[in-house]
Amino acid sequence: MAQLFLFFIVVVFVAVFGLLMAPLPSNAIPAGFQATLTNKGIDYARQVAIPIIQKDLENLSIPDISGDASTPVGHIDYYLTNIKATSVNLGTSSIVTSTSGITASISGVSIGLGADWSYREKSWPHVKDHGSADISASSISLSINIVTSLSSTHEPQIAINQCSSNIGHLDIKFHGGASWLYNLFTSLIADVVKKELNKELCSEIETSLVAAGNKALASLPESITLDACSLIDFEFLEAPQTTSSYLLTNHKGEFFQVTQPSKEAPFSPPNLPNPVNPTRMFYIALSDYLFKTAGWVYAQCGVLDFFVQPGDVPPGWPVSLNTNSIGKLLPNLEKLYPNMPMDLWINASTTLPLDVVITNNSATANIAFVMSAYVVTPTDNKTEVFSLGLNVSATAEAWVSSDHFLHMNLTFLNVEIDVLNTNIGKIDVSVLDSVIQLFCKSILLPGLNKAIGKGIPLPTIDGVSFVNSQVLFNPGYLVIDTDISYNPSILFPKVSYDGVNL
Repeated sequence: MAQLFLFFIVVVFVAVFGLLMAPLPSNAIPAGFQATLTNKGIDYARQVAIPIIQKDLENLSIPDISGDASTPVGHIDYYLTNIKATSVNLGTSSIVTSTSGITASISGVSIGLGADWSYREKSWPHVKDHGSADISASSISLSINIVTSLSSTHEPQIAINQCSSNIGHLDIKFHGGASWLYNLFTSLIADVVKKELNKELCSEIETSLVAAGNKALASLPESITLDACSLIDFEFLEAPQTTSSYLLTNHKGEFFQVTQPSKEAPFSPPNLPNPVNPTRMFYIALSDYLFKTAGWVYAQCGVLDFFVQPGDVPPGWPVSLNTNSIGKLLPNLEKLYPNMPMDLWINASTTLPLDVVITNNSATANIAFVMSAYVVTPTDNKTEVFSLGLNVSATAEAWVSSDHFLHMNLTFLNVEIDVLNTNIGKIDVSVLDSVIQLFCKSILLPGLNKAIGKGIPLPTIDGVSFVNSQVLFNPGYLVIDTDISYNPSILFPKVSYDGVNL
């Protein structure tokens, strides 16, 4: 629902904010994921919400009104029934955020209503009559203060802290029967209608905004399962914050194993800074912590482990996976194990397999592996001959697709090689450098890019699309800055992520 933009859109990555990001404020909290809806975005939400609110008010009805009054024909009981809106004009509107919440104001509102009237004389001969009435309310002003909170189950909630409605002018015109009689005391009935209309306007807004809004907010995913190994936790860490410039939400933003959803990574998230003087509608910040936990989780699951056999080596490679070929670089290998095939086990480190370093304008991924080499004897036994530590460095590009997925691509930079163990004597790693560089560039990195090809889904609301998104790099985090558009008739299709509907 469009009103939901008043505090969240939900669901990644942005450019150097030089002017947009100030030094770390004291109220920043550790979070892996942060979403910010700016005043520009909130004002866009106002523009979208007004026609929807107007449509809701066109269905406005007021409870029946009854009373008694003294008239030239005696004391009567009167009734106004079937009081329903016939026209609505919402005039001009504005919206302001502050630390006390969000205040929406509408002025110059006019509402036309139709009703049925009837009366009955209290005493004999109990004269009675009926007809119709036109009610015109104008110069109406509305003011609504919306506050945000977090439930005990960490679900975001909105509530109306204050709602005031003031009708500047109200006119009633009665038709049919003894309408001349009612027209004699319209001021009396007008006061009653004003009171009821003011009450119903606030009630209608609270129903459409709070009830529908909280229902939709409760449906926002707290976590998204990506595959059999991992899920991303987007749990709210605190109630949404409002300032004079934006509405901000902080989220856990951490990968977990599906089978161990409470097992935390062995490191902590940094503080994410809040935006200052933002110029776009919507910002999403992702800490390097989110990516590090992704690497840690996939390493725990074994997804980053590779088993390479002789048949996996591409044709035309300068080196084959056997002791005769590798022995040209490591003579002792061929002497000890002549003419034998070899296997390679490449295992990601289980402590910090992925270290993401994000700086101004760039991001580098450092991936730690252990490469263990085995010879396969004629009896099909495998003997480890050496193991190497590989620290692979790659630059990372990032972009957001139209279906709201963050995608990344790694480009090989370099690999650092250390000897961890050897059973064939001393190894000079410099002789292996060119071969391992080629292996990482031609096999390892393409395999990793294929594995991350689906991207990371960003939680959003149906009907929302990003406009002119940018992915920018800042020290320690990525930000997506974007404008947004909303069209309730163009809803994104359900996306299946390894069989899980998002």
